[in-house]
Amino acid sequence: MNNDLTWLHDTTLDCHLPVLVWHPQHAEKETYAELARRRPSMKPQIARACMHADYQVLFDELNPTPDVWLWLEAERCENTCYLGRIEHAASELGIDLDALCVTPTPHPDVTEKECWPMRILQQEMRPQDGSQSHTL
Repeated sequence: MNNDLTWLHDTTLDCHLPVLVWHPQHAEKETYAELARRRPSMKPQIARACMHADYQVLFDELNPTPDVWLWLEAERCENTCYLGRIEHAASELGIDLDALCVTPTPHPDVTEKECWPMRILQQEMRPQDGSQSHTL
């Protein structure tokens, strides 16, 4: 993200929206807030970006529905508030995050609508030097 939302129009299809909005550099929190206002469907992506940038207030305002990807990301955060918030919200909503967890595979099953974007990103973010990276 480069704090430029001129690419986003009312006619932009959800399938053309980015999945990763924090790498290699996170945007300003106002940009993420505006993106969430324009496209509420992007709350999960923006919530992950908030964890990486440590925008806790915006994360709380987004009040994202817990999912396994948010949970896994929160487990890696130094700020433990994110993990606590996600686990508490999941408990209140009756969401069993352990039951949703999948073991990442080197070849994503792109027929699974909910999982393929994160699995593809997992592959794309591996270091090019052949070393192992910390993946989702």
